[in-house]
Amino acid sequence: MPLFWWSNDVKAAFKAAEGIRYSDCYEVWGMKRTGCVGCPFGKDTAEELRLMHEYEPQLYKACMNVFGQAYELTDRFHCRRKKCLPEFLQLTLTGEIDRNSP
Repeated sequence: MPLFWWSNDVKAAFKAAEGIRYSDCYEVWGMKRTGCVGCPFGKDTAEELRLMHEYEPQLYKACMNVFGQAYELTDRFHCRRKKCLPEFLQLTLTGEIDRNSP
């Protein structure tokens, strides 16, 4: 069953019972989302990538390696709709920010 259907209380109880520790992106830096980390279809993908780039560079590299092309395609789609992605992601896609190094 997807976690989407679980209440926050049930999620917290499961996390405590199983000793689960979230990434610092969520525990320390306050990222909020539903879905997979770095999902190219997420609402705040560019902000998530910016935080990962700064605080968890290995996770950032992994996301860029797995989803890099999807970020580019999503960006093209949004730009056709006149809603281009935020500057940080634009700089990453154009290579001004190296996707393989923090």
